[in-house]
Amino acid sequence: MEWTVAIGIDTHKDTHTAVALDRLGVQVGSCEIETTRVGYLRLVRFAQALGEPAFAIEGAGSYGAGLASLLLASGFPVYEVERPRRRERRQGKSDLLDAARAAGRLLSGDEPARFSVYRWLVRCCRGCGLRSGCVGLPSPASSCNRSSMSFWRA
Repeated sequence: MEWTVAIGIDTHKDTHTAVALDRLGVQVGSCEIETTRVGYLRLVRFAQALGEPAFAIEGAGSYGAGLASLLLASGFPVYEVERPRRRERRQGKSDLLDAARAAGRLLSGDEPARFSVYRWLVRCCRGCGLRSGCVGLPSPASSCNRSSMSFWRA
């Protein structure tokens, strides 16, 4: 591992909740940010203050897409994790618990898929009905109506 702290993020429309775990799975911090560029930069500063971060994002292709893109452009490792299954939620449901579970999945050795902007663009185009994808076609991707997108694992 080139990273020293796992940052799990539970994404929502207006806010994201992040929990940081060290390599032993001990929670070393948490924060809630607004889904704005200022909020995203606050999260980056929070994460870097704790070590070399890797990010595990629930909903990286939907509510977390903007954050995932910024983190990738900044050179951070970004992983896409699925939402917790019902049996994993028996301990309760909260944004902090979901974020901690996302970080825990990164630490577990059952490493989630690295997030790919290319895969996200292909999903966007498929959701808009462009079956051929976005390869070499940046204009259809920019014309996608966010409400009509469907996201699935590529």
